[in-house]
Formats: sequence, structure tokens, C-alpha cells
Amino acid sequence: MLSLLLIVVLLLGGWWLVRVLRRSSAVEDCLLRGGRDCAPVSVPARR
Repeated sequence: MLSLLLIVVLLLGGWWLVRVLRRSSAVEDCLLRGGRDCAPVSVPARR
């Protein structure tokens, strides 16, 4: 049972890692093409 849990955790971790790397790759590709608005930037409200 423990081995099954370990396999599930490893699969979920791999899936999460692939999503993060794909997102950062897309932003990097956009920046290298000279694009604008490649990633959302949050700006604090002025007082």
C-alpha cells in the first residue's frame, strides 16, 4: 500500500513539475521574441 502511495505522489509531483516548466518556457519564448505582456505583473494600488 505504501508503494502505491509513493507512486501516486511521484506522478503528481512530475505532473506539477511539467506544468511549471511548460509555463516558464512559454514566458521565456515570449520574452526572447521581444514580446510584451508575456506574464501578468501585479502593481500595488497608489495611495
